[in-house]
This record gives sequence, structure tokens and C-alpha cells, in this order.
Amino acid sequence: MLSSVGKLYTLGVKINWQQFDAPFQPNRQYLPTYPFQRQRYWYESKNKSTKSTTVEALHPLIDKEVAIGATLVNWQTLCYQKMFTVKKNSLLQSHQILARNIFPLAGYLEMVLAAQKQSGSIINYTLHDIIVSKPLAVSNDAEVLVQILLEPENQGTHFRIVSNDKKDRKWTQHFSGVLTPVIQQKVREKVDIDNLKRQHSSTLSVQKLYDAFSCLGMVYGNYLQPLKEINTAEHSVLGLLELPEVCSDAEDYILHPSLVDGALQTIASLGFAGDSIEKSPYLPYCIEKIKIFEELPKSLWCWTSLSKQNQESSDILVADIVLFSNDGKIFATLNQVCAKRVTNTDSFGKAKSTQINQTNKDWFYQIEWVNQAKGELRSIPQGTWIVFADDLNIGNTLSQKFTSLGHKYIQVKPGKEFQALSKQKYIINPESSEDYNRLLTSISSEFEDI
Repeated sequence: MLSSVGKLYTLGVKINWQQFDAPFQPNRQYLPTYPFQRQRYWYESKNKSTKSTTVEALHPLIDKEVAIGATLVNWQTLCYQKMFTVKKNSLLQSHQILARNIFPLAGYLEMVLAAQKQSGSIINYTLHDIIVSKPLAVSNDAEVLVQILLEPENQGTHFRIVSNDKKDRKWTQHFSGVLTPVIQQKVREKVDIDNLKRQHSSTLSVQKLYDAFSCLGMVYGNYLQPLKEINTAEHSVLGLLELPEVCSDAEDYILHPSLVDGALQTIASLGFAGDSIEKSPYLPYCIEKIKIFEELPKSLWCWTSLSKQNQESSDILVADIVLFSNDGKIFATLNQVCAKRVTNTDSFGKAKSTQINQTNKDWFYQIEWVNQAKGELRSIPQGTWIVFADDLNIGNTLSQKFTSLGHKYIQVKPGKEFQALSKQKYIINPESSEDYNRLLTSISSEFEDI
């Protein structure tokens, strides 16, 4: 009887618990509603000593490593966590977008690299398919638990950053991508900084830029104001970045978020190079690839240029960024950085809530897999394939397989609205038939052998 009631409840049936408990007088005890809560519910004795112990944090953005259930994820998965509060987090204090404290993309990158470094890994990495699926907004009085998950798979590591607000107790994914170590380091080309300075002959006032950002609702505190000099050309910007004096813990970072965020700020500054003030701010939300060669110094140059694949839509800017020292030595490159104009901080990754209507006939059935004889393997026809990817990275693996076999592919990922990131990468709303029509129209003009 109890098993049947429990099963019906998990399928969404509303149970009259008052009638069910009528003969008894139970006490309510709040427990996790599903195994992915990742919270401990041990019984605490009232006589237990309450002496507090101070544990040194692993990194400014990581408190500690925590254990998670091996049956929930890959048994090799590592999990690190940090409790976020505005009062104790300089990045949240210094990054206000439309009057909300938003954790910056540069902070996510450093969290992933710092967590990977804790596992004893090297510094040289390539990160790709980086996506901010939903902004992490933290109110002034909130405590938000943030976890970094590193899931090794094949030659790379899939990473995810999720959060849990104590008020609603729901896990939300904010950041994801794939990290691959660079085993054999190639000789790096040097940047001719003198030639770049000649090409970028116009100047843009840094103070006027931050004032313009503020007018658009992008308020940067001292911690995230590393820009000291901005030189502009028609489709590119050359900026000098210096770590602010308030950043006293520079030696603890690999890619200091202040410097990386300053580099990302130059993307938005491209809209001001022609004295045109946009009506709303740009926020970076995805990066195709990042190559990291060394930890960033306290002072370096940033060369940001609009990508050849930049969209005609003024709502999206696509740029490439090179971070290098005064002698032209390259420390990191960011390719195909996409920044989107936003009017509210929920615009990334906000999916419509859907309800699954279940009928009585579904309550008594379950899925059962049946072994079948393996058929003959068929050869893959030549042509261009459309790969609909998901958050499990199966689509990425399939795309790599097509590439190794010499096939062309077009990768489509789910999102809120239609976006053409490049000729081979799109984002569509899976619930919108219009987005599928736009996708087919767009790719039909570029590829004939789909």
C-alpha cells in the first residue's frame, strides 16, 4: 500500500495527506526531495560541542572539495564548492548589471581552472564550447551555494557550475564547457605591438567608457576597472590592462577575473568607437575556444577584433581576443566570443516552464529495454549532417566523429531564441517551429548536400 502511494506521488498524483495521516500525529521533517540535492541531513545531537573551526580556503573562489554520491555522476567526478554572498565576494560587488549583482563570466573561468589545478594538473589548457546558460544573480542578503563539477571523459574534462539558493533549494546550471590539456606546446608567435599601435591611432577615454557603461546599467566597481588605455580602429580595439590596487591576492589566480573581464569589456567598447551609444548593455554568453599558455601578469595588452563571422544583427557581437605582454608574448587567446545585448538579466537560458499532463493509463506502465540482435553496420553517406546537441555533450562527441571521418556538420544547440553563431553553429528554441524554418532556410543557402 505505502509503495503504491509513494509511486503515484512521484508520478505527480495529488495525495490527500491529511486523510492519509488522520489516525496519526506525525512531526514534519524536511528531507531532500531527490538525490541530486547534494546536501547532508545528519542528525545533530543537542549536546554536541559547537566549537567553530576555521578551515583555510583552497582558492579565493573555492572553499573546499566535497564528496558526492558516486551513483549520481561519473565516479571520477570532482566537486568543489563556494558559498557566495555579496558582502564577501568582490566580483559580485563590482559587477552590477541592470541593478543586479551578476557573477561575471571571467569568474566562472577562474573557478574552473582553479578547481582543475587542485587536482594536480598543468596550467596549459584549451577550453571550448563555453556557455553561460543562465546568469547567477545574488541579492544583497542571500547566501548561494555554488559548486564546480569536473567530469573526466576520454581525453578531456566536462565542467559545470551550478548553484543552490537556500530559499528555493533548487539547483540551477549557469556555466558549462569542455577542458582539454595541451600536451605538446607549439612555438607561440609574437604580436607586433608597434604595428598594432600604428593601426589603432584613435583613442577612447577610459573614464568616458565606464561612464557610458554606467548609463546603460553596467556598473563596474574598482575591482573590475583594469582598463587604463584604449586605442581604436575601424573594427578593433587595443587596450592596456593593469590589475587594480584593490586586487591584493593576484598571486592566487591563473586568469585573474579583473583582467579577463577588462578584456571582455573591450567587446562592448567596440560599439562606442564611432561615438554611438547603444541603448542596452552587452553581456558575453558563449566562447568557442580559449587557449591558455601561462598565468596572466599584472599588466598586459588586449587586442580585440570583430570576427569575420560577426552577425549582421546589432544584438550580437562576435569577437576574437588576444592577451599579450609589452614584448608581444601571448598569454591567452579567446576565439569567437559572443556578446549579446540584454534588456533584463534573465534573458540567457530562460526556458519556458512546461507541464507534462499524465493520465491514469500512464500510472501502471514502465519502460523496459529488450535485447535485440545486432544488425549490420552501415556506412555513413557523404554529405553535411545536422547535429542537434544537448547538455550531455553527446552532440559534441558526434561532431568530432564526423570531422575525423571527413564529413561536414552543422551543430544546433537549444536556447531561448534563434541565433546564427557561425555558418556551422546555431542556437534555436526547440519549441518554436519558426526557428526550425529559419534554420533550414539559413543552412540551405550555404550547404547543398545536407
